[in-house]
Amino acid sequence: QHTIDVAMYSYSDAGITAALTDAIGRGIDVRFLFETARDDKNLTDPAARAASKSGRIEATGIDVRYVNKILHHKFAIIDGPRDDASRAATAKLVTGSANWSSTGGTVYDENTFFVDSSTELSAAFQQEFDALWRGSREFTGPAAAQGQSTLNITPAQVPDEAGVTALFTRANFTPGGTDGTTWRVDANKLSVSDKFVDAIQRAQTSIHIGSGHMRLRPLAEALVAKKQANPTMDIKVYLDQQEWISVSGNTTQKADVEDCKARATTSAALRDCSYNDFLFSKTLVDAGIDVRFKSYAYRWNASYAVQMHSKYMIVDGKELISGSYNFSMNAEHATFENALHVSGAQFKPLVTAFEQNFASMWETGRADNLLAALRTQVSTAATIPLVFPSMALSWTELDQLRVLIRNNCSLADSAEYRSNPTAHKVCPR
Repeated sequence: QHTIDVAMYSYSDAGITAALTDAIGRGIDVRFLFETARDDKNLTDPAARAASKSGRIEATGIDVRYVNKILHHKFAIIDGPRDDASRAATAKLVTGSANWSSTGGTVYDENTFFVDSSTELSAAFQQEFDALWRGSREFTGPAAAQGQSTLNITPAQVPDEAGVTALFTRANFTPGGTDGTTWRVDANKLSVSDKFVDAIQRAQTSIHIGSGHMRLRPLAEALVAKKQANPTMDIKVYLDQQEWISVSGNTTQKADVEDCKARATTSAALRDCSYNDFLFSKTLVDAGIDVRFKSYAYRWNASYAVQMHSKYMIVDGKELISGSYNFSMNAEHATFENALHVSGAQFKPLVTAFEQNFASMWETGRADNLLAALRTQVSTAATIPLVFPSMALSWTELDQLRVLIRNNCSLADSAEYRSNPTAHKVCPR
């Protein structure tokens, strides 16, 4: 009826484009913060610029802007308190792990919240959008430029809602530059990571994590510490297979960290050695934590990956944290992200739904014995599949499967198969 504000990492959904175009036709003011516009802005050919994703959005009459850091949000505020504080009580919010794309909607494991009439969350996400819009730059297309919000509503100005909090990595950043559009990070802040660690430390009975990544040292170390303190605690972590790492790979990355520390000459450099892109899945396995990987290929490649793309943690079946936030230091310090933190009796059905989702993913392909069938096929068939139906495998199961494939497909690790995996989804015996 009034406004739509969208902050989106990846976008290609024709149905949503049609709906937004219809809204523009009805006189709705639409603002769009778009990660892709950071690249599209560099197109100098007018035709290519107009044909880009950002150009096509602008052609509908939607103002597109971008920020100088990675915008990994996937949220929209419908009729929010952009210019009228009273709308915080009736606004609609959409947020979660899923990009607005065909893969996000139909291929990956994802989750999305649809939130109606939460004054606190509407105010929090409106404040987030408005701050980023002020600190953004114009893509510059045919759409009329949308101005700033006339109302800078903050969560402190609205009644606190029990059991719900919005988390944003923007707390780690400050705007700078002559026009306030150059975001700078304070690498000593861990605003969202700290909330996950706090929840892990509160856990009494269970911690269930479904995540595309596990590259966040504070979170991984908190999980290991919790398991050591309470060996019987039910800790399960379900990851995308790109997080699997071999014994030798794990040894190498550990050595790299120690080498980095030995060469560090400042406290900041020493800190950054621990903030590198370290895969913690084997660390968790070695600590006795149950880890499974959504497994679907011998060699991971984005072109055919049916990714585990959710990012959530459930504690004691009562507390949920979930959003766009990847479990990585990159998400904390290089990316604008969000997560919702909910707990309490009123959110029990929501948390239960996530528990059911986790339980289903945890058993992917296991009831149908997909692993046994695949191992037989690899051992006997003339053509060996290198891409296969998804199944939830332990570290050892995936390791043994990879060995079996290598033993039966001499080309699996050849230079050609490594450099061009999309052309080699099967292998001759």
